[in-house]
Amino acid sequence: MDATYRPHQFPKELFAYAENKKILQIFRTMLEHLTIDRPEKPIDYLYDLTMKSAVYDVPKVYVLGPPTIDRKLVCSALASKLNLVYLTQQSLKQEDGSSKESEKYGDLSYSEWSKLMKGRVEQPDCAKKGWLMEAFPKTRWQAFSLRKIGIFPTHIVVIDNPTITRQATLRGYPEISNILSEEELKETVDYLGHVNLILDLHSKSYAKKFQIGKIEDVERSIHKVIEFVRSRQRPAEPYLPRVLLFGPYGSGVWTMAKRLAQKYQLIEVDFRKELRSAAMKDSPLKDRFYDIMETSEPVSDELLVQVASDRLMKEDCIKSGWIMYNFPDTIDQVELLVKALEGFQVNRAVFLDATLATCLERVEPRRWDPSTGEMYHLKLRPCSERKALSRLIQLPQDSSDSVEADYELYSTNSIHLKSFFKTQLFEDITTEVDANLSEDAVFEYVQGAILKSAKMKLPADE
Repeated sequence: MDATYRPHQFPKELFAYAENKKILQIFRTMLEHLTIDRPEKPIDYLYDLTMKSAVYDVPKVYVLGPPTIDRKLVCSALASKLNLVYLTQQSLKQEDGSSKESEKYGDLSYSEWSKLMKGRVEQPDCAKKGWLMEAFPKTRWQAFSLRKIGIFPTHIVVIDNPTITRQATLRGYPEISNILSEEELKETVDYLGHVNLILDLHSKSYAKKFQIGKIEDVERSIHKVIEFVRSRQRPAEPYLPRVLLFGPYGSGVWTMAKRLAQKYQLIEVDFRKELRSAAMKDSPLKDRFYDIMETSEPVSDELLVQVASDRLMKEDCIKSGWIMYNFPDTIDQVELLVKALEGFQVNRAVFLDATLATCLERVEPRRWDPSTGEMYHLKLRPCSERKALSRLIQLPQDSSDSVEADYELYSTNSIHLKSFFKTQLFEDITTEVDANLSEDAVFEYVQGAILKSAKMKLPADE
């Protein structure tokens, strides 16, 4: 950067490094800790914070709900799948190193409970992995005391059980004694009296209610809770979408790319057009393409990736963000592309998954008029001119055989592509969208995938 030049222009590599290494996120976390704790020696404090890996964004979860098996199942699943430290009031008592006897903990004040929890969540394991707290805070004052000393949850999971709520509130159901003990019934009534006050205090937090095994099976319900905790609110840091859009022919990839590029001023990159352009214009790649055309050998993945990366590393893509489709197709191409993009990495991978029947219904009835260049659809946009009807032809790529072949290829490759984007990058940037829905509905889901933060990556099995 030239210090004598006004206004200052930061090199593009600076922003790429900051985004790739989460520098802005680290600075935000440090500033939050400094503002809350106000240490006498801030440099030493930040050094200790960094050494404990407490500068990274990890899940900090409250799990609230009546004392039923549902709450235990959710906590156990979250701790197991996301490798979170599982905390309860009982575990805080057992792990405290003070000389107080366990019987005295029932009389702890709000501030003492808060200090006890703060000391635990600041331990290296919680700071590095993240934590979940079951059934605490129990009251608004406890929640307020935790906020006062700087404990803010990133997620609040509320286990909603309408049957237990109704029976515990009315106390007229004989079945309640078979489900909850007298102590659990008292805890349930206390919880129902305080939960709305706690949620009101955390009105700007990322909270959601779940019913376990009521609307759908237990396994699917718990999976939704895990996906919620893996997700994050919209990023506060500067963010430019760099999107790869995947889908079989007929899933709406071209339409979604057009609409996204127009609404968010992204650079639309159709790889097939870029490939034709690279082969036609005067460039070092042109000679290599002509050499390949003289042989029966296919174009190498390295050459295809070079065409894609050269386009995505241009100034307009770096400044505005981009959305690319029709490439890559295989796991080898993805790996090469990720290496070629250096710091300006892909940060969203959206898969438009449609059934073969849907793709055929959208594509097979298309007809093209070679005289006018107009494209018609026999069901949705039929040609009204009788003279033109005899001229209409079906393009080769719209035939049922071509669509089926493309669909089979996508179905095979997409499994490996999804796995790569879920596990091999810093975060899980994969979003799967049901492309069988209407155009507007699909667009809403795709927008959500781009506007929300990427999901937390699932820990690898040890």
